[in-house]
Amino acid sequence: MTSPVLSRRAALALGLAGGVGAMVPGFARGQAVGARVESALRAMAEGQSLDLPSVRSANGKLSVALNVTYGEFLYPLRPDGRPGSRRYVRTWNGKMGGSIWRVRPGDRLEVALTNNLPPNPDPQMPVNVNVPHQFNSTNLHLHGMHVSPAGFSDNVLIEANPGGRIDYAYDIPAAHPPGIRWYHAHKHGATAIQLASGMSGALMVEGDIDQVPEIAAARERIFMCQCVGGNDQGLVEDFPSNAPPDENVVTLNGYLQPILVMRPGEVQRWHFVNALSGRILRLFLEGHSLNLYAIDGLNLPRLETRSGVEITNGGRASMLVRAGAPGLYFLKTDAAPEGSFPARPPAVLAMVLVTSETPVAMGLPQGDLPQSAMLRPITDAEITGRRTLVFSQIVPDASAYLQFRPLIDNRQFDPNRVDQVISVGAVEEWTLTNAAAEPHPFHIHVNPFQVVAVGGQRLATPYWADSVTLPPLTSITIRSRFLRYTGKSVLHCHNLGHEDLGMMQLIEFR
Repeated sequence: MTSPVLSRRAALALGLAGGVGAMVPGFARGQAVGARVESALRAMAEGQSLDLPSVRSANGKLSVALNVTYGEFLYPLRPDGRPGSRRYVRTWNGKMGGSIWRVRPGDRLEVALTNNLPPNPDPQMPVNVNVPHQFNSTNLHLHGMHVSPAGFSDNVLIEANPGGRIDYAYDIPAAHPPGIRWYHAHKHGATAIQLASGMSGALMVEGDIDQVPEIAAARERIFMCQCVGGNDQGLVEDFPSNAPPDENVVTLNGYLQPILVMRPGEVQRWHFVNALSGRILRLFLEGHSLNLYAIDGLNLPRLETRSGVEITNGGRASMLVRAGAPGLYFLKTDAAPEGSFPARPPAVLAMVLVTSETPVAMGLPQGDLPQSAMLRPITDAEITGRRTLVFSQIVPDASAYLQFRPLIDNRQFDPNRVDQVISVGAVEEWTLTNAAAEPHPFHIHVNPFQVVAVGGQRLATPYWADSVTLPPLTSITIRSRFLRYTGKSVLHCHNLGHEDLGMMQLIEFR
């Protein structure tokens, strides 16, 4: 794919000559860019392959194949066509990331995962499983899906060794909430390195939210926020020197600072998936509000207009964006939250070109949004039990990754020890306390939860999620209905370097 040759003015506007944000005199973001620059930017945007391919269920079923193999590609892609650096990493089907899987409540999703990676250099399981190991064994997790954790459904306790195969089958309940989910590798000891190779993809459960007139009229775009590691040979084989990567550079669907084109007044529907190993994103768009309607694919009661949106590791955000005046605007992520290690600076994720075309009149939803019957607010009277979990860490030497010991309830993960036994049908309130000086993103499989308090202060409007940031030295209070499914699963920190080092608990639904 080739892009048109840029004028110097367009190149400068894009930061291609002197770094992002370099501008010629008289050019300012948020102002009309002029016909020549606008034409060049639009041509470059049309030359991007930014939208990911989709596969959709038919007659109640979607069947897909994941061939796990080494693949070679250039990363990152750039809107001006300049080649990225070579990557030779573990992939699905020889490419970076996966297609968008589109399903509906009541569907059956079948995934044939075949592991064609070479034998593990370390074939024997280590005595301490909470160290990086066996990078060529793998499995699959459907993040945010309310499906069975047993058998060959969303069972992250099984794995496909090199030469092996798992035929997954997920029966999605008819009452499943619609919205954006995602899928990724989840083999303990290799999760971070496989995510740092791009082994993740988007999963969309379609439903009634898609029929809201203002949402149905908006162009939908799904963005996988990723950072693929690589040493000077483009390999991701050493942990942690090149996996997880530093994540100072974040790409959208493989592109570094892609160009998004909108007409004045146009509304687009954006979904962001934070598929990074360890960076919490804090999005804002210059000169615009972000109209959030779902967190982790779970609808808010009404549209919320915000200046910025935080997306924790593993989290998702769905929003409507209405374009303002003609001009070029930066979509950015702010610096990582206080206490994050390593500290990460702000980054430009994309450039939004609002064209000089005639404005269009598109609206935003004004009333209540559709709500899932599964996600009714949990009242005090429903609570059948309470628990407290404490997240902490031992850091003898901050420069020595493998000496770092992240803990839950003062213990590391043990695959032979069940830490939480939960009765199916229970409705519980949990206090998640972070005793550490850095944030820890909490995620639990199978069942979503309602966030009701932060630091002991009740939220005026509780919200549903499946992943939430635990700020340093603070507590989060959540409530959850444990519905329908029995079997073993996990809860963990979704900083995946921490998860691989043992910040995870085994839970059993009985």
